[in-house]
Amino acid sequence: MKNHLLRNKFGKTTGGTLVLRQGKDELHFSRASGGLIEIKKGKISFAFSKDLLWQLALRDRERKITRLNNQNCESFEPKISNGRLTMAWGLEKLRVEVAIELREGLSYWNIKVDNKTDQALCEVDFPFIGGIGPIGLKQGKEDYLALPWQWGILVQDPLTVIANEQGAPPFWDGHVRRLHELAYEYPGMYSMQFLAYGNAAQKQGLYFGAHDGEANYKCFGFYGQARSRTVDYILKQYPKDLTTPGRSYSMPFAAVVGIYEGNWGAASGIYKRWALGQPWCKRGRISQRRDLPAWAKKVGLWYWNWRYWQRRGEPSEVLPALVDLKKRAKVPLAFHWYGWDDKPCDVDYPEYKLTPKARQRLAAALRQYRREGIRIIPYMNGRLWNIDTACWNAEKAGRYACQKEKLGDDDGNHYYVEPYADRPFVPMCPSTDFWQKKMAAKVETVLDYGVDGVYVDQVSSAAAVLCFARDHGHSVGGNYWYQGYAALMERMRRKVRQRYPEAVFTSESVIECFIGHFDAFLGYQCVAFSFHRMFGPDSTSIPLFTSVYSGFIPLYGTGATIQNEEEFFVGTALDICGGVQPSVQGYFADCVNRPEYEPRLRFLLDWVQKYELVKARLLDAEWIQPDTSGIPTWRVKVGGLGKTLPTICVGAWRNEANEIAVFAVNYTKQKRRMDIGLPEQALRRAASCRVNVIGNENGTAGIELTKAGRLTGLLAPRSIAVAVVS
Repeated sequence: MKNHLLRNKFGKTTGGTLVLRQGKDELHFSRASGGLIEIKKGKISFAFSKDLLWQLALRDRERKITRLNNQNCESFEPKISNGRLTMAWGLEKLRVEVAIELREGLSYWNIKVDNKTDQALCEVDFPFIGGIGPIGLKQGKEDYLALPWQWGILVQDPLTVIANEQGAPPFWDGHVRRLHELAYEYPGMYSMQFLAYGNAAQKQGLYFGAHDGEANYKCFGFYGQARSRTVDYILKQYPKDLTTPGRSYSMPFAAVVGIYEGNWGAASGIYKRWALGQPWCKRGRISQRRDLPAWAKKVGLWYWNWRYWQRRGEPSEVLPALVDLKKRAKVPLAFHWYGWDDKPCDVDYPEYKLTPKARQRLAAALRQYRREGIRIIPYMNGRLWNIDTACWNAEKAGRYACQKEKLGDDDGNHYYVEPYADRPFVPMCPSTDFWQKKMAAKVETVLDYGVDGVYVDQVSSAAAVLCFARDHGHSVGGNYWYQGYAALMERMRRKVRQRYPEAVFTSESVIECFIGHFDAFLGYQCVAFSFHRMFGPDSTSIPLFTSVYSGFIPLYGTGATIQNEEEFFVGTALDICGGVQPSVQGYFADCVNRPEYEPRLRFLLDWVQKYELVKARLLDAEWIQPDTSGIPTWRVKVGGLGKTLPTICVGAWRNEANEIAVFAVNYTKQKRRMDIGLPEQALRRAASCRVNVIGNENGTAGIELTKAGRLTGLLAPRSIAVAVVS
């Protein structure tokens, strides 16, 4: 089927095309300048309207930027040999070489830039695939863009979202994010290094990946313009020596482009086959990890007070709620605590030394929580310094902050300023010995108060930035950010666990490259509906991170509050089916024994109990994507937005014993019939395909596996069904 992407605006390129072919896969390049103009897999075809492949940014000694691309070179030398396409472009004192080969249905791309000029090569944009238009016949209405933004976002009709005047993105969404772009930095707001542009009706799409096991700093995504119906995919790379004139660049990883058949889960499967072999997975699955304290694996319910941090977690407000939850749930409970110190949220970082009065308050609270067997994880920030504090000047901390490049001789403010709570903060450079020691000491100080671990905010989620400080001992580009924070976390863990071997370290949201450096990730953004405004009104969360890394690190926390009925049921359903451990927020002393909360608590506790029954099966299980096309959708309003969601949310996992555990959640007020197709490959691995329904007290009935491999049955209103196929 030919997709309705715009054709090459130049028509038939002079001299024809260069075709790289293997089996059913073909890549067509312009013979005039080497730009990608078409990609094929059998009868599936995508074409592109710009003859582009790469773009370089070079800067002279006067800071003037010159941009060059494959269309404005003096020479072009293509060659196809042994299933490999090589192309070389020449300018005076500059040579660019690209090598592309097809392997097992995917194309692997690499670039080298030989720079003999007196200019600095400050950015390499490759691949640069220009002129991507709508896929389907409905001009993009059925198209989607699956982004690894935190936990995962599915942007509907992405070209319209990019073309519209949506307003400036919020500051915390990344220092590189701009209007008319769906592009982010990695590591940072992006948790993984791939995206998928597909069409739901045609069940096919384009896979764009950066298979980079060294986690080099990069920016990638779709770049467009106002009112345009085409976008460009660009992978922006930043050489280690990007400020040094005359330095060359050899791409240290492969960019991967290909066609996938299916939905976004097929694209994540491509990435997963590569990703699980990377260094961040070397500690193994959860049950194999020796660095995870045993108590953290046993937690059955997480409580946190993010949206209600103003209540500060005082025992008078929180303890009765925690005791009630623990008594009813009968599982170990942990409290992720905002407001444990004597300051408001988002002020005075990185100071966590308490006044004597505040220490007395905390000690009294901890004694009460300890008596009830509740684990305490307080909030800290691992990235920011509040620059209007006295300690900023006293410790000369500006020397160790991430610094923008100085473009003149002035001594003005060259920091990346972020205004949280109307206070100025700057990201600190993770590579400096100063910041690594500072964070290790601060964490140890907090653990000395008697808590069970720390939540180190913004390390695994928040914008990474380029640091141009000359005396920090790191490169400007490359993978300095990842290496710095990896070293910081390992240094902290080694030092702290000498005294506190059972201390747990968690961080905000999710990111692949720090999986081995934390014990859990706060996965709340799978239901943080307010974030969807940045991605268009019909965007939805998807378990993209779970689809790749399920079983390698625990996820906890919820973006839904129990105080909002509709949001609670919808959000809890998404949590359950996205692989987040049972979690709750917004339940306080004044909520206990109030009749309006009872249906919500029953739903929550049903999840807790069923999760306990199948936890052993799920601990190391991999996420699989079932066919939910038999489940109707409807419109529901959550977070002030109208959402089109399935009436039944579904999540499925397969463990090493080839058992398939399926969670089906009816969050609506009506009975719903489910019809779920399980992957044929997963069913073939199962021993007998017997169905065991776990915990059937809530009215769910008649669940069976048909000969066609579909789970069917009737789900009671606001119920959770767990079926294990073995």
